[in-house]
Amino acid sequence: NIKSHILKLLYSFLTIFLYRISNSDYSNASILCHSIKGLSGMLGLTTLHLHMKDAEYFFHELAQQLEHAPDALIHAHKHVQKITHQLVIDLGQVCETEF
Repeated sequence: NIKSHILKLLYSFLTIFLYRISNSDYSNASILCHSIKGLSGMLGLTTLHLHMKDAEYFFHELAQQLEHAPDALIHAHKHVQKITHQLVIDLGQVCETEF
């Protein structure tokens, strides 16, 4: 069934995304956000798409800032937590969505 394949793909992306964040690999986290954003946009998952758009920009900027100011992560920690929490909520809603 197509829905289960899509959910597995989103879950895979999310798992890799969380791994990247846990290893402070924000540049690749931004790239994964771009992929999730594209997939969610194609599927009409508007809320997830918008959150991924914001997350992509945030992690891209964070990666750039950390090159010049390694302490930038201290100020960004709460926002990182907020993004990951919202992703869990979004994916729960995706699981309830009919395609």
